[in-house]
Amino acid sequence: MANGPIRATKQRQVILDIVLSSMDHPSSDVIYERAVKILPNISLGTVYRNLAQLVAAKQIRQISMPSGPDRYDCNMEAHSHLICSGCNEIYDLPAAGIFDKIKQDAAAEGYEVNSINLLNYGICPACRRKARH
Repeated sequence: MANGPIRATKQRQVILDIVLSSMDHPSSDVIYERAVKILPNISLGTVYRNLAQLVAAKQIRQISMPSGPDRYDCNMEAHSHLICSGCNEIYDLPAAGIFDKIKQDAAAEGYEVNSINLLNYGICPACRRKARH
């Protein structure tokens, strides 16, 4: 599918609105659970197809997880993610300078980097506070 505008449907708009209003980087199953509350007849297959189309149109970002289902992000700015080993949540981290360096290093070796999915593992501030107490 080519990048660019995609045909607007009620189902696609509901799915997009769910991702745009979610700060928790939801999986397709979580998006489906939220969508079915709005559109009771929506199918999981419809959610999968529309997520793929929204990613291809660069309206949302797909985060490929090393273990577990892919997650979806509305933040299209250059950034990386931290997966907290305490609560298993995903958090956005700024990373524009890191991405520029990766692209420069790759170009110096003759490669062209088209996308970067940088996952960091650590502990979020809330889990660090809990661990101290």
